[in-house]
Amino acid sequence: MGHLRTVVPVLLLAGLLAACGEDPSPSGTGDDHGKRLAYAKCMRDNGVDMPDPEPPNALGVAPAERAVPGEDAQAARVANEKCRHLLPNGGVPEPMSAEQRAAALEFARCMREHGVEDFPDPGADGQPGRFDPPVPDDPDYPAANRELTEASEACSGAGDSVPAAPMAPTR
Repeated sequence: MGHLRTVVPVLLLAGLLAACGEDPSPSGTGDDHGKRLAYAKCMRDNGVDMPDPEPPNALGVAPAERAVPGEDAQAARVANEKCRHLLPNGGVPEPMSAEQRAAALEFARCMREHGVEDFPDPGADGQPGRFDPPVPDDPDYPAANRELTEASEACSGAGDSVPAAPMAPTR
């Protein structure tokens, strides 16, 4: 089963959750982005076709990245073990502050109110909840992706201090 749905969450957890500790100010050094670039290169060097991450936006939030379709789950796990030390904070996310958790709860509530019924609250530990975004090979993808995009736009001001949350396939 070599498609996006089978990519292992461990690979994405390291790459995506590392953005949680990034400096949220637009004047950040970009050092975390450099570390994420090094991680992506290491992953490619170890057999995982991973694109370079996009830089954080003006709020310091890095866009979610996904591994490309066709990745072997075991190869991704092995590569992640070899490369995660290159990520900010070694790939271990910084815990959310109380303010960030409140903002994340508000954002999740807003997303659900705008039709994304399974959008998760952050965990009790303050870490972002896991979310299965629509995948392109799903027959319902066009409608689901449109719904997610519209909800994201409607909720763009809700939870402005929320760090990047993982949106990784878990199937």
